[in-house]
Amino acid sequence: MVTAVHQGTQAHQGMMQRGLMSNSPGSQAMMGAMQKMQQSMIAQPMTGDIDHDFASMMRKHHRGAVDMARAELQNGRDPEFQKMARKIITDQEKEIRQLDRWLARHPGKPPQS
Repeated sequence: MVTAVHQGTQAHQGMMQRGLMSNSPGSQAMMGAMQKMQQSMIAQPMTGDIDHDFASMMRKHHRGAVDMARAELQNGRDPEFQKMARKIITDQEKEIRQLDRWLARHPGKPPQS
């Protein structure tokens, strides 16, 4: 079964191979952050505990959002997006800390077959 994340990764790779992606530093930083997040999520085994799996996946997703927001701050020019990127970093890092605290109190079980 192919996951939506895996399909998204394949689509991005196909776009890059066909030359549809920009080689600008900002675009490369954004794509790098997205690919890192997707690969991390694909590699994460599911434990069968929906709460743990949710927390673990959301942590990876939020980290990806922070990385993309940092790419915007470093390369973007629009003041509205710069403000949004700063808010995303603040909000997502707060939620990452909440997820980390929950995960520390609820260690994962081995993946179920």
